[in-house]
Amino acid sequence: GNSLTLIDIASASVVKNIDLGEYSRPHGVEWIDEGTVAVTVEGNQALIVVDVQQGSVTKAIKTDQDVSHMVALDPARNRAYTTNMGSASLTVIDLESTKRLENIQTGKGAEGLAVSAGAGRIWVTNRDDDTITVLDGDTLEPLKTLSSEGFPIRATATSKGQVLVTRARAGDLVIYDAASFDEIRTVAFDINSMGSEDRLFGDRFGDSSVPIGVVVDNAGERAFVAHANADVITEIDLASGDIVRLLHAGKEPDGMGYSTVNARMP
Repeated sequence: GNSLTLIDIASASVVKNIDLGEYSRPHGVEWIDEGTVAVTVEGNQALIVVDVQQGSVTKAIKTDQDVSHMVALDPARNRAYTTNMGSASLTVIDLESTKRLENIQTGKGAEGLAVSAGAGRIWVTNRDDDTITVLDGDTLEPLKTLSSEGFPIRATATSKGQVLVTRARAGDLVIYDAASFDEIRTVAFDINSMGSEDRLFGDRFGDSSVPIGVVVDNAGERAFVAHANADVITEIDLASGDIVRLLHAGKEPDGMGYSTVNARMP
């Protein structure tokens, strides 16, 4: 496709659809400010900046990398980063000049992406290598390569100094200390798969519920994980590692966002 949909959360209604024109296969999206979003467009090897109110693309920054998939923002350095699955790389973009600064090799299937609070380290999950690359946000030099057997696919950082990584094949969530790189705990998901037919990964991961998308509440206390082969969302207490709630979703949930606004469902 080549569009974005803007949704009013309170009324659970569509405000508008934004036509991206020549820019296709939008995937990762992050709010830069109240009226502007950064979006990866896989079909164009680029990151675009979209004025949501005007409904138009204002900037396009080429990554020149294959499958620019996820995007994360680094407000302290006024940067955006993209992971590029097909090129095994991370792209660094300066948002003030809207220029690409660098492409950095990290590992095969570079997908998950998080900027940790505090030190601002950049975490990249290389799903096909079963590794995680952590880079220094200032020097952009690799600090650590962590082994992560089980197809590490997504990452997110909490306000409490943790980084969470979902592993689709292993069927779990790993919680890391962002400063020491130590593994705090692994949350295993004993959730039955709903079957693999007509799903992105098919039967590649056997009976795994295929946890992919992960978001965290603003307090850094609860995580929500989308299970693409089980059609559910798990809510996890990060202090204890306990699963506190199971939410039913549509088929093959993946991308999510967290909001404190209560939606009035029609």
